[in-house]
Amino acid sequence: MVLFFLLALGSVINGQTIGQALSDNRGLMIDVQGRITLNVRLVDRRMQLVFIDGKGLVTECPFRRVIVHVQRMGMNTPEIHLTMRPVPGKGFLTHPRIIPPPDSYKVRILLYPREEDDAGRVALPQMPFIWQD
Repeated sequence: MVLFFLLALGSVINGQTIGQALSDNRGLMIDVQGRITLNVRLVDRRMQLVFIDGKGLVTECPFRRVIVHVQRMGMNTPEIHLTMRPVPGKGFLTHPRIIPPPDSYKVRILLYPREEDDAGRVALPQMPFIWQD
């Protein structure tokens, strides 16, 4: 129980706040159809996605479901598939799965505006993601 509380507390401390600027410029910044920016980062070895509006402020996720495919670069390992859903009032999406080092990955992201089907799905191309602590 105490371990769960500490893990949950770490996620809150390391999260981003809606309406404020991103706490740092680390991670991968991706333009999503010229209307919003997606920041991809690792926090406590877990994938975190932060959506940023046109004013440079953290905003709620405008999608109902996000799927991230992660593959370690230069290694013949299977992809990791992470499905994330927004939590109202949170300025980030995260997944509990630990992403193992080394910190060089290829990521491919699918954004779904609707939960029940693929209508309006946005597929971001695979791109390198290198994380530095």
